[in-house]
Amino acid sequence: MGFFSRMEKQAASAAEMLRTPTVFQAGVVFSGTLASAGLRIAVAFSLARALSAREYGLLEIYIAVMDLIALYADSGLHATLVRFMAQNPPEAARRTAGRSLVLKGLLTGLIVLLAALLFPFCRRILSLGEEAPWMYFSAVMAGAFLAANGFALAIMQGRLRYGLYAWQAIVVNLIRIALVGGALALGMRGLLPLSVLFFIAPAAAMLLAAPAARSVLQDAAPGEVHSDGASYGELARFMAPLAALQVIVSTMPYVSKFMLQAMATPVDVANYALAYQLGFIFPLLTGALFTVLLPKVSAMRSADELAAYRRKALRLYPIVMALTLAGVLAGPPVLTLFFGDKYAAAAPILRLMVFCFGLHVVTQPLSLAFYAVGRPHTLTWIYGVQLALLAALCAVLIPLLQGMGAALALTLSTMGAVGAIIVLSGKAIRQTAQP
Repeated sequence: MGFFSRMEKQAASAAEMLRTPTVFQAGVVFSGTLASAGLRIAVAFSLARALSAREYGLLEIYIAVMDLIALYADSGLHATLVRFMAQNPPEAARRTAGRSLVLKGLLTGLIVLLAALLFPFCRRILSLGEEAPWMYFSAVMAGAFLAANGFALAIMQGRLRYGLYAWQAIVVNLIRIALVGGALALGMRGLLPLSVLFFIAPAAAMLLAAPAARSVLQDAAPGEVHSDGASYGELARFMAPLAALQVIVSTMPYVSKFMLQAMATPVDVANYALAYQLGFIFPLLTGALFTVLLPKVSAMRSADELAAYRRKALRLYPIVMALTLAGVLAGPPVLTLFFGDKYAAAAPILRLMVFCFGLHVVTQPLSLAFYAVGRPHTLTWIYGVQLALLAALCAVLIPLLQGMGAALALTLSTMGAVGAIIVLSGKAIRQTAQP
């Protein structure tokens, strides 16, 4: 009876959480990001069907370049901007955003320059083909525009405009599916033209994102005479450890892809990347929670508040893992439904990917505790160790198991990081409570 009473109490507590404004707001964000991901997956599926497995594998390498440029051009700046918007008076929003925009421009320019200088090295190591210059630099510029869209989303997040955030999150992939889907309907084929259309979308989306972000700032800070906002020094000091963390975390998902390309074949990359696309539903849920919770947790001051927040996050974890099990069972039939036997080798990889992503869901909500107590460097160490472990495991397992080896390496390294975050988040909060 004791066991069932505890389970009933936990279920009631979880149900109560699901009725809170935070969960509703997370649902709005999740709906937008889920719709956006659904559109991107639809584009990926269309390209995977239209291109050969080898061509699709190469395209995934360039998409990885685009995503990495966008993430490196963030380097913690977006979370920093949201944090200061949450903690400072509304009239400081425009000045804080203006200074952040200057930092954003400098950082993005530096990342694009470094990417250009690294092109010969990347071309040689990854064995890229004749189309490499056009596709590589298209991917780099798409990443820069994607980062600019992310900055606009951070402004909407910081002002708690989650409906607008969700809509703007969809726009990039709405444009992408219109361009790529229209080209395929007109009979266009070929890796280069279809890829360029894919990479144009972030630039087109900025035509909507920029005025929307400006409007949000004007609404939030109409006179702006009482506060000067966060200084460049404050922004840089808070951003510095986050930048290291962002580089480590954003590199992690792509290490396995690049090592597969270097150590196996583009076909192995295609199977792995397709499984990754389908399993990505769980990082979307995590990202939605992070988007909504970051301003709220940043405003928490007491250890008791943070401890209660951590307990609630852990109570939802069994529900997430139950959904993960359903995804493990449902994923391979979905893959077969869309592609038949063309990507049959991706099915066992998909099962492992869904499990890995589901296991990871709890980490971002718990990670916010480190931000709140001023110890983001703890996360930097955790993910730094995970990145080193991932690379070492990939080096051993990819030659033996190809795509399955990459998925197994990611899963094992993720299990270690999840365990560390669960344990150390509680320890960090307890240390804050001590006089």
